[in-house]
Amino acid sequence: MDEGKKRSPRSLGLTAFGLFILGIAPMLLTLVSGWIANSQKCVLNEGGESACQLFGVEIGGILYTAFTLGWLTLITIWLVPIAIVMAVVAAIGWWRERG
Repeated sequence: MDEGKKRSPRSLGLTAFGLFILGIAPMLLTLVSGWIANSQKCVLNEGGESACQLFGVEIGGILYTAFTLGWLTLITIWLVPIAIVMAVVAAIGWWRERG
């Protein structure tokens, strides 16, 4: 491998972090939308939008969309183990560079 094209452990670690965030983002959106709906005493389900006000703004549609994005987790969650392996490889590379 050419020295100019060699990946640094830092760039590999940042890529792993990005994949990890991408993998869990739909699940986090689902959890946050449920938390907001519960705090505002709103009904939130996958059957359809419900009226929900937050600071005088109707957010029922946004909460519904964020809640149903939870299904995307079935596709993106597989990025998490890949990110973990990449992070371990980056840590080993960092350790070797340092030592």
